[in-house]
Amino acid sequence: MGSFAAKTAKTNPGIFYTAFERVPEAIVVAAEKSKDIPNILFACRDACELELWFRPNEIERLYIQFCDPWHKKKHSKRRMTHSNYLEKYSELLSKNGELVFKTDNMPLFEFTLEELTAAGWEILTATRDWHGDPSRDKDEPMTEYESKFAAKGQPIGRIVALP
Repeated sequence: MGSFAAKTAKTNPGIFYTAFERVPEAIVVAAEKSKDIPNILFACRDACELELWFRPNEIERLYIQFCDPWHKKKHSKRRMTHSNYLEKYSELLSKNGELVFKTDNMPLFEFTLEELTAAGWEILTATRDWHGDPSRDKDEPMTEYESKFAAKGQPIGRIVALP
């Protein structure tokens, strides 16, 4: 819904952000929250189109937050952290570019760790309880989903990795 993207862009005016979302209504809400922030663009697109928007080595940090877990095993290739996507991300991320992943879905968290490891990514940090982690940056904005789940005491998994 755009809160994380808007707050992050506002606190980092020297960095340009592009936020992808497939749901048009969510884009409208997000764009409204950032209408006075010049360094952010919201695109109603699917992440499978990233290579149409960015050149190799162009992205410094890629956030994947609370994406659809695609629960059924037969749909695992649709997960945004499947090896097919990781291959694209590794081409688009800059030399020290990071993937930052957050989820409330622990099976997806475990799947992501397995996929990253199998693809040879370097796991910088991985925690199954981000809000209980003493190293957490408490100034990092939260997404709407993250705020909702954290308020209920539901653990949030977070991974930071390099290709």
